[in-house]
Amino acid sequence: MPREVGPGIRITAECMEGDRRRVTVQIGRSLAESQWLVGEKIGFPDPSLCRIYNKHGAEIDKNELLRDNDFVYATDRQPERHSTVLQKTVSRTGSEAAPPSTITPGGASTIAGDGD
Repeated sequence: MPREVGPGIRITAECMEGDRRRVTVQIGRSLAESQWLVGEKIGFPDPSLCRIYNKHGAEIDKNELLRDNDFVYATDRQPERHSTVLQKTVSRTGSEAAPPSTITPGGASTIAGDGD
């Protein structure tokens, strides 16, 4: 059964530029509506340009990916112009994704001296 999307689910968004303003909004019934609501509340000149990213820097591309009480980042920049800002934001919060594991399926690892 798909989970309900829309009113009742709230997120906190932090602007990735400027004063790093934080806002809490109830998400809309569609991703475009949720983006617009976040952009408007943050004060973007054109809320329709708002893009939402999770704490690992991945763009939220479906409303269903937003969970109640999620903390996300928002920008109104074009994707090719915001990557440096996003990288600095994620690094500043210490929320970068962990490096890939060196353990392969089946339990073998790439650690030097292993398996001798």
